[in-house]
Amino acid sequence: MPTTSIQAAKLTIPGTDLSWLSFEHVDGEEVAVCWLCKQVARTPAEKAAKLVRGCDAGRLDNIGRHADAKQHMRALRELGYLEAEGEDESLAPSISQFRQTLERLPGQAFRSGVKGVGGEAKVKKMVSCLGDAASMMDCEILKNSWSILLQCDIKELRLAVRYQCCTADLQVRRGLLGIEDVESKAHDQVMLGVQRCLEKVCSCNGQLDQDALSCIRDRVEVLNADGASDAQLALAEMRRSAFPNILFILRDKAHASRRLLSRPWHAIPQIHEVYDMIIGNAASFTSKIQHSDVLTRVFQRNIQEMQAVPSTAKRIKNLSLARHRFDSCQKPLSRFCLYLEAYICTAIEAAADPGKKGHLSALTFLEWATEDRLLLLSLLAECAEENLVLIRYFDREGWDAATLQYHCQVHASKLRYLFVQGRAFESGYTAHVIAQLQTAKGFMVKGVRKTLGGRPITDATRERCLEIMQLYTRLALETMEAEMPGFETLASLRVMNVSSGSSREQVQADAQDCWQNWLLAAASCDLEGIAADWNS
Repeated sequence: MPTTSIQAAKLTIPGTDLSWLSFEHVDGEEVAVCWLCKQVARTPAEKAAKLVRGCDAGRLDNIGRHADAKQHMRALRELGYLEAEGEDESLAPSISQFRQTLERLPGQAFRSGVKGVGGEAKVKKMVSCLGDAASMMDCEILKNSWSILLQCDIKELRLAVRYQCCTADLQVRRGLLGIEDVESKAHDQVMLGVQRCLEKVCSCNGQLDQDALSCIRDRVEVLNADGASDAQLALAEMRRSAFPNILFILRDKAHASRRLLSRPWHAIPQIHEVYDMIIGNAASFTSKIQHSDVLTRVFQRNIQEMQAVPSTAKRIKNLSLARHRFDSCQKPLSRFCLYLEAYICTAIEAAADPGKKGHLSALTFLEWATEDRLLLLSLLAECAEENLVLIRYFDREGWDAATLQYHCQVHASKLRYLFVQGRAFESGYTAHVIAQLQTAKGFMVKGVRKTLGGRPITDATRERCLEIMQLYTRLALETMEAEMPGFETLASLRVMNVSSGSSREQVQADAQDCWQNWLLAAASCDLEGIAADWNS
């Protein structure tokens, strides 16, 4: 077929003798226009197409390519000149493509796109659509709820707002309401952030649904946040101005549990001193090990040379120091106690070489270290371990508020058992440190000979350490009364507990679930997979 015949066929509407090409005068110039595409164009991108807004009539290459374009084929189908054949990919991505986008690998860069779906621009638009769909679902859930709880938390000037809601048939749903950047932690910024989160959830295509916003505000009955003064002031102001039906304003129990550790430790000079030397100070030898490749390798080698070290410890390189949360001190303290011998050997090696990084920090530690202080650090590790158990229980949305008093009492009972009755020396980190101190370590510090260990821990040393920890116990219990008021009163209502299992059984079940989750996370597998491997 001659080229002219092919060109003429492309200009003809299928099944007719009509041409889709027309000519118009725009600003005194004659331009070519596809009247089909111009008639059905809806989006700004479609209206900006060359043969919709008009192009040079002499550009036959534009006219020829336009006949095969997706936009032109969709216009033919919409106007009935072509039959729809299967799914029209020009309208929207398929459900399978949305599923592929939703299941893309976490942390995968947008610039990589998604194989079989599209590139960066398309994937970003699809992710935005998925986010809008999730927001609309959250809005419907909140509108149909009878009672709503909002939880606020700020970290690094980013406000996170989560919700819990209950329907008329007692179905509980939880989710993330939104994350907003704020200028400060002041109460007005918290209020503004919560307001923006609510407005985004109640908006669709940039249009705010005022009826949905008013409905959700009326259903909010409980507000929960950290016990910090700004956060509590923000909740009180929102109760007065934004949420008219508030019944309760709560303090977050996970944050409160952290204060059982942080407040007494900062108030007792002896504890603050040893904590600062090993964990809190940025110039500590622990920090030098964490950030020095040379000291990391030395510490790892010393761990491997320890006697009776478990095989899993061969991979440990440092004390896993992280200061972003106060309860993060538990892991470096526990590693310090477990690998005290390797820590001291690393410090001796760094102190002997003036050119090695961490030389001054190692000298400071070796000059400071005594059996009393090392024993006190082991008791702090026991204390941090028990506090972390309490934090982990409250640091989940599904914990039962009726068990608050019981878990507080269990924690208080453990503190009295360990530090008032003096049972902390019988097992755990303290007993392990005492065993390691049975072997003497001799070294030179600034020309003076010094020995750590090699002598039995005297009763006087134990009593001095216990006196400090007993003071901590009293302060921790007073902090518990301040952060969780009325838990003793709630304890008297325990006789009305109608749960199927006893509190002891519930605690054991919770502990088993907690350890099971930790093991599965460490092994990067799921429970069903382990069960299948075990039965095969």
